[in-house]
Amino acid sequence: MENFDVKRVQDFTEASRPLGGITECAPFNGIVSSGLGDSSGPIGWQSIYTYMQRALYKYTGNERVLQQHYINTLNFTRFLESFAAFNKDRIDIGLGDWDPVVNTPTNFTSNVFYYTNLIYASEIALVLGQNADATHLADHAGRIRDAINARFLATDGTYSIGTQCAQALALDVGLVPPTMVEAVVSQLVKAIKAANNHLTVGIFCIKPLLESLCKYGYTDLAYQILNQPDYPGYGYMLSHGATTLWEVWYFEDYVFSHNHPMFGAVDEWFYTHVGGLKQATDSVAFSHIVIEPYPGGDVTWANTTYFSPRGQISIFWEIEDDGSFCISTHIPVNTKATIILPNFENCKLVKQPPTHGKKKNNSHIIVGSGLYSQCRSPPEYCNTIIN
Repeated sequence: MENFDVKRVQDFTEASRPLGGITECAPFNGIVSSGLGDSSGPIGWQSIYTYMQRALYKYTGNERVLQQHYINTLNFTRFLESFAAFNKDRIDIGLGDWDPVVNTPTNFTSNVFYYTNLIYASEIALVLGQNADATHLADHAGRIRDAINARFLATDGTYSIGTQCAQALALDVGLVPPTMVEAVVSQLVKAIKAANNHLTVGIFCIKPLLESLCKYGYTDLAYQILNQPDYPGYGYMLSHGATTLWEVWYFEDYVFSHNHPMFGAVDEWFYTHVGGLKQATDSVAFSHIVIEPYPGGDVTWANTTYFSPRGQISIFWEIEDDGSFCISTHIPVNTKATIILPNFENCKLVKQPPTHGKKKNNSHIIVGSGLYSQCRSPPEYCNTIIN
């Protein structure tokens, strides 16, 4: 996948517009729906440019791709800044959270995309040692964040009109002031309950929705949403014979594709949350692995394998008949891992980790490369929020 994604970045660089904008498709095919001028695409689609570079570096350690496209990345951010300068440093147009059940106003989503592009570009600049650029971009992003909160965040924790997308997106990208997190999460859960525990998001907010629910203590609600058999949801697709993801949530046999990765972020969630495979915030190319499964619903085991640049990472966990949570992991050489076991309070460590493992506290076990197995006894095995 690395070579494929490197080519994707190159394609978008070659198709970029004279003023710095990124096209909706690459190679450019003339589609300019709700773009920002100069034949650029809508800002959500343009965001692939910084997102993909950041992901390539994070997952593979490929710094060369950042360097090769750095000038174009700066041109892109300047294009966004120039466009916003004519509207009080705002970008209010776009296509929003594409193909949702409930629409979120584009003036909210487009400004969030504006913010994240500057944040990602700042991170890229920092990796390359371009500290002045990194500071400028981060400072500007901070001002946009504050402006979004002043404009869209209500005192009860509602963002914009309180859709699932608005609440989850704000939590996911770090917009929410610490004192407001609980209220914003509460409004997210309220929006889900209002939809009878179904999702109402489109392609940009599937990932934020599922990850925010797990992060803030609503893992079982995430599983419940995904297991719904009726519209809207993945179960509805399956009940209509789908073997690949559709372009839209509803069944349509004439216009929209039935083989479209539009809602494919759920696949990543299977690895990161069901399987439990993530990286530490400062990790690159899985130098510091985080293993943190989120059991929920009727899932009683998961077996996950990922071939990282540093070698194979394997995780197998299961809930045994007596309720014990047991996990076995394989950590490749030249890495370390933090294993975070589900609900550690009032649980007993049944099998101690190897003696060279360092126990940070009763839930975090820090280990080097090797094979590890441990269990936690019942009664509890749902995830606890760790600050």
